[in-house]
Amino acid sequence: MASIIPGFEYDIFISYRHKDNRGDHWVTEFVNALKTELEVTFKEDISIYFDVNPQDGLLETHNVDKSLEGKLKCVIFIPIISQTYCDIKSFAWQNEFRAFNKLAKADQFGRDIKLGSGNVASRILPVKIHNLDAEDKTLLETELGGVLRAVEFIFKSAGVNRPLRVEDKREDNLNRLSYRDQINKVANALKEIANGIRFPDAKEQMEEARRLPMSEPTPDGKSFWDLNTKSIAVLPFLNLGQEASQEYFADGITENILVQLANLRQLRVISRTSVMRYKGTTKSAPEIASELGVKYILEGSAQSYGNKVRIHVQLIDAEKDDHIWSKVFVENMDDIFAIQNNVSEVVARELESSLSPQENRKLNEVPTRNLKAFDLFLKGRHAFNQWGAHGYRMATDYFKEAIAMDPDFKEAYSYLASSYSARMSWNGDLSPLEALKNIKIHLAEAWKRGPSDNDYLTKAFVEFFISKDFGSAEKLLLQAIELGPNNAPVLYTYSYLSNMMGRHEEALQFVSKARTIDPLTVAYYNYQIVSLYLLNRHEEALTAINEALQLYPSVLRLYDFLARIYLSLGRYEDTVEAVGSGLSISTIRPPSMVAYLAAAHAGLDEETKTKELLDELILRSKGDEKGVNIYVVHVFNAIGDSTSARLWLEKARKSNDVDLIWWNVDPILKILREQLLHEAKQPASADQLKKQS
Repeated sequence: MASIIPGFEYDIFISYRHKDNRGDHWVTEFVNALKTELEVTFKEDISIYFDVNPQDGLLETHNVDKSLEGKLKCVIFIPIISQTYCDIKSFAWQNEFRAFNKLAKADQFGRDIKLGSGNVASRILPVKIHNLDAEDKTLLETELGGVLRAVEFIFKSAGVNRPLRVEDKREDNLNRLSYRDQINKVANALKEIANGIRFPDAKEQMEEARRLPMSEPTPDGKSFWDLNTKSIAVLPFLNLGQEASQEYFADGITENILVQLANLRQLRVISRTSVMRYKGTTKSAPEIASELGVKYILEGSAQSYGNKVRIHVQLIDAEKDDHIWSKVFVENMDDIFAIQNNVSEVVARELESSLSPQENRKLNEVPTRNLKAFDLFLKGRHAFNQWGAHGYRMATDYFKEAIAMDPDFKEAYSYLASSYSARMSWNGDLSPLEALKNIKIHLAEAWKRGPSDNDYLTKAFVEFFISKDFGSAEKLLLQAIELGPNNAPVLYTYSYLSNMMGRHEEALQFVSKARTIDPLTVAYYNYQIVSLYLLNRHEEALTAINEALQLYPSVLRLYDFLARIYLSLGRYEDTVEAVGSGLSISTIRPPSMVAYLAAAHAGLDEETKTKELLDELILRSKGDEKGVNIYVVHVFNAIGDSTSARLWLEKARKSNDVDLIWWNVDPILKILREQLLHEAKQPASADQLKKQS
């Protein structure tokens, strides 16, 4: 398999003394674990040269032949630094380590690479499995020309100096290292070095991006957000109708204009969830602009009566508190789309944002000629935006009615598919199987009429949560980001996916990016907390939860996260209190919170309470409720019953529980994961082989 860098034979060369792989085959296990980790770290397949068989002609007594010279032409070199590696007479030292150091210094990239962060890293990435004698450390640093910087895999206790193993517990190791974490650290370091080679100007481009307004492309033709000059918030239009039931119409006009502006690449447009907080506000435009971090405000009012509409719109430069443009439209309902297009075009012109032919075409698209269908669509979207199972069910019904009126209504199909994906979410009312059947039908109808960023998001949702195909989900989300640069839910979902793929720092960056579009919403806290929790930055995560609860005290998900973090820290009494606080504000009992409560009681040695809660979960799993099996696993894990945990994990996989996406990253399940991984690597016993036969 070729390297991801043209001109190289392999991406990674693993160098080691064969004597270090005898017995427990530590190096072989390390390479296999690294390969698995690289599969979820890199989009591409990564090639590794590893001389697994000492009989393949590359013994330490042999000279370097042409095949080895070719294999040494690799991107990154990993020496397994042991008590025996630093031996100037050894094959590995002379013909691999020193040979690569010389080759790398002379090739087109050089040995030391400037990373995207601006830091510098060597293409030699040592993995250290023993504490070294002073003379060996000196020998290494002399050859490297600097301080030895290695990823350590050392288990250390009194009188012990050996390689870290999968089954080793962090608390037993004076170095406090986890094998799984160190493997992840190696994979992330490899990715950072590889990206430093592949994208040498990434940091300079990002710095240039911050200097350029969005209307000016970078040298490669891409445009970037300017957080000040080209930013706008569309505030909720006032409903001037006599009836409160007409509220959906004013909200619908607001969102239509917002969506149209959000499609313009040169604008940063604040999301609906953030601007709706200002509905009925008495705050001034400069105050709102300051809170949202934008320069411009678009506000207005809407009223429909019979077949007539009256829409008043004004554009304000909030920094100067100056009205730039204002107009009143009194037209027939048939002209509603022309009015919305007119407003969007004026805003783009006033903000000096040129429209591409594609953007201009999208602005002038008419979603439907059937005004009754459009009215139903607005009602459906209004219900959808209320969040919660009841609103999603209402939305489903309205979108179906809209399609019945106009079978070619693309946006109605798109939102109908979204309503079904929402109904299988954390507090939804449908199982993944029920939701998937409907999603596929209606998404296919939207797709054949030209997929939008929302359609790519819905399809990614299916791949992520139902198929558990993270690679496919990522490709779809990247396409959604390309189509909808102002779509905050896409960016938040991408951060969630990145977290489940183990890329927690990257996930946090996407949370920050999404916040520039959607700054005043619980979603920011939700996804920020996930990243901080998985990065083991517990104090920051707890601070974020407490801040979020001040703003959103009735959001049950926040109490769920609070309990999960306390449980991972072994703060069992705090876990019990967090679950109690959450359940006191809700009529539902999420299986996750019941499981955390049971696990906390197990930690407090309260067997009766633990059993009662475990029995509740098992009973619920036998009914119609979906997604419970994985949380039975949590409880058996807390009890220490790995046999039962394994059985329920298989049940969770058969029922395709949505929260299985957490399996590879959740710290609470880490010991169980490592135990199952270790068991899987053990040779089968005679009894097992007999059963298999």
